[in-house]
Amino acid sequence: MAPSPIDPQGVAPAELQQRIRADRAGDPYLLFRDAAGEQRILILAHQPPQLTIGRAEGCDVRLDWDVAISRLEAGVANSPPPR
Repeated sequence: MAPSPIDPQGVAPAELQQRIRADRAGDPYLLFRDAAGEQRILILAHQPPQLTIGRAEGCDVRLDWDVAISRLEAGVANSPPPR
């Protein structure tokens, strides 16, 4: 079984540092692992207002390597936080 992408005990020190930097920046982000098992942090402030997650080619976050994921697993409404 692949390590959980959010478990701080199952990550390399460099990955933990990336997470700390993302947390300190204060912007919402999406944390996941790619097909090679590498951690990916997608800063949502740099993304379109609607994101799709799934295996299909048209998805914004494509997890085509994970057979447990639907072609269109989720949609995310991405709006900037109020200031």
